[in-house]
Amino acid sequence: MKIIVCIKRVPDTAVKINIAADGKTIDKKDLEYVMGPYDEIAMEHAIQAKEKETGEVIALSLGSQDSEKELRKCLAMGADRAILLQTDVETTDSFQIAQSISKAIQNEQPDIILFGIKSVDTDNAQVPGMVASLLDIPYITTVVQWEKKENTILAESEVEGGHLEIESTLPCVLSIQKSNIEPRICNLLAIRKAKQKKLDIIPVTISPETTTVKLELPPKRTAGKIIGTGADAVPELIRLLKEEAQVI
Repeated sequence: MKIIVCIKRVPDTAVKINIAADGKTIDKKDLEYVMGPYDEIAMEHAIQAKEKETGEVIALSLGSQDSEKELRKCLAMGADRAILLQTDVETTDSFQIAQSISKAIQNEQPDIILFGIKSVDTDNAQVPGMVASLLDIPYITTVVQWEKKENTILAESEVEGGHLEIESTLPCVLSIQKSNIEPRICNLLAIRKAKQKKLDIIPVTISPETTTVKLELPPKRTAGKIIGTGADAVPELIRLLKEEAQVI
């Protein structure tokens, strides 16, 4: 069984994000980067699956050379090798990203491709489905757990109001939702061994077809109003909802 896990280097969600002076990018000064939290969960899914059944786990990322740090973490977690599709072009164009990733995946011919359900920077949740479409293979989203059964996958997908069991043929793409599986903490020995594992760097060319016009932080919330208590306050509440909030 061969599993590819696609991961992305993203700003740490615990760090405050500021907009740069150009108004179109984020300020990278003192900004910490990490592996996407959902991608890290997907990597843990893959490693646990390999521990149950003999196979190979490959970490794949598209980005600058700085992404090697996150790929090395995947190797420390238990991935067998890693591939960096290196580009210095920053793009939020999901289709271009999916095209580059799908071409690399075709060369590997994996049984299963895992993604986190979304990246926490662009928050688009588009790339996994696009990759599946470009590869013309099945796609299951919001997966919380799955298992391989001979030549098929049985996945549990989280839907509104419950969970849905879906069976798929191989190969297939799964996007992993947050679940009760927690990513492992790498010990010092695993980190040292990761430095010896294979990491292939493949240059890729991306020509952006979209541009960012403007970035804005959400407006600050205004202070709440206390208009009274009990039934006597209802008429004034209704008036404010109509005239000020304009929600009714």
